[in-house]
Amino acid sequence: MASTKNLPLVPDDVTKAWLTEVLGLKIKTAELTHAIHGTASKLFFTLAYEDSEEAVEKPELICVKGGLNPGLTPSIRLLLTNLFRREVLFFNDVAPKVAKMDLVHCWWAGENDLQGIVIMEDLRKKNLKFGTTAEPWGPDLVKSGLGQLAILHATTWGQGQEEYSWLSPHYDQSVLGMIPAINYNDFVLDPERPQLPEHLQRQDRVEAFIKKYFAARNPKFRSLIHGDCHVHNTTISPKGTAAFIDWQLIGGGSCFHDVAYFMNSAMDIEVRRAHENELLDHYFEELHKHGGPKLSRDEEDAMIEFRKSQLAGFGMILATTQMQPIEVLRLLITRFVAGIEDHQAVQLVESL
Repeated sequence: MASTKNLPLVPDDVTKAWLTEVLGLKIKTAELTHAIHGTASKLFFTLAYEDSEEAVEKPELICVKGGLNPGLTPSIRLLLTNLFRREVLFFNDVAPKVAKMDLVHCWWAGENDLQGIVIMEDLRKKNLKFGTTAEPWGPDLVKSGLGQLAILHATTWGQGQEEYSWLSPHYDQSVLGMIPAINYNDFVLDPERPQLPEHLQRQDRVEAFIKKYFAARNPKFRSLIHGDCHVHNTTISPKGTAAFIDWQLIGGGSCFHDVAYFMNSAMDIEVRRAHENELLDHYFEELHKHGGPKLSRDEEDAMIEFRKSQLAGFGMILATTQMQPIEVLRLLITRFVAGIEDHQAVQLVESL
């Protein structure tokens, strides 16, 4: 593997020479055709090769993803570097073990103390659609997504930070840190945002039940989890199958975090309510089929964990418009709050 001592920090650092080194291919030209800068940057390149390059697999279109936004201040970069590195470690350490999942092809991934870079296939060439809240999913497509999550959960059942030392509880820390950072009491009353139920409006109560929820997750249902599997982190193939992208929040936690988070984000509220039991049954079947335990809705502890896990989406209630556009937040917050209320998740956690 090429050295990860000096990784690119800005787009100009991603040169033909660097790509040649890390990919181990004789690249003739590397043309940057498009760039998207957000939390992580995505640089899209078209590659051409020297006539003497004899490798069978030579990517023509690639996406270079990582902390490459030239606008990142040193302090913001420090906060985000762990996310960039986690995605690298997912592709290097976890992805080979969950090969049955439909994952984006990774050509190379490397990380150091300042950066994490993944070179992957350009998904735009595969005629995929990207999931969006504006186009709610039906139950069959959600079943496809749950099947993908079941492979991840079953293959890594019982695993967590003991097996992967780099899996710090980043999501938990981020949510608990955001509540005081955003001046919660004023933030949630912003008229641009959906109105929350009264018991979600007081910062002291919210902090208390979120801390209790994180502490009360049942280790019986622990596995590796995507962590941020809302509908905008999905793709849909021309055949109508779902897959997950953006693995920056992978962690160890309750499998029901992913299940509840994904289902609530992807579906209109009434459709989710009508099909929730059917979808849970499908997930349980897929989990067992891929080597996980045999669970059912008849098991009280499983359903308690599912009800508690409606709070997995609370991070989206805290999200700012720098993270997601307001029209996306309105839909996601409304859907997540409906799940919390339908299952009386706050009252359940507070009663424990």
